[in-house]
Amino acid sequence: MVTVEDAKKVARHLVKAMDPVCVVVFGSVAKTGKGEDIDLLIVTEDKEKDLKTIDSEVHKLLKPFYEDFAIDSFVVPRVVLRKHFLQGSPFLRLVQKEGRCLYMKDSIDQWLKQAQEDIAMAECLFNNKYIT
Repeated sequence: MVTVEDAKKVARHLVKAMDPVCVVVFGSVAKTGKGEDIDLLIVTEDKEKDLKTIDSEVHKLLKPFYEDFAIDSFVVPRVVLRKHFLQGSPFLRLVQKEGRCLYMKDSIDQWLKQAQEDIAMAECLFNNKYIT
């Protein structure tokens, strides 16, 4: 049986080795805290490496864990993730709904940036009388 703690250990290993933008666990481990395998969404920086190369590197990094449990990893560059998210990907909606973020690069900066954008949008709507 695999737990959230196992997923966190895998995420820490990935963060040290490849410095991803984000690591999200989804599936049964995210929903119930335990399961048969670990499903991970790994978001990388927008780099010149092709996806096949990045996926191969991730597979090598995860090899030490394969003896203990199965891991299904989905690796995607940030720009591709954004494109599919904006297109309404059912897979990404599922991950967003049930996933648990195990790691996010610069999480406080990201949170503050989103908050500032929300405030700017609220001010714009208020000033243009869209909010009564």
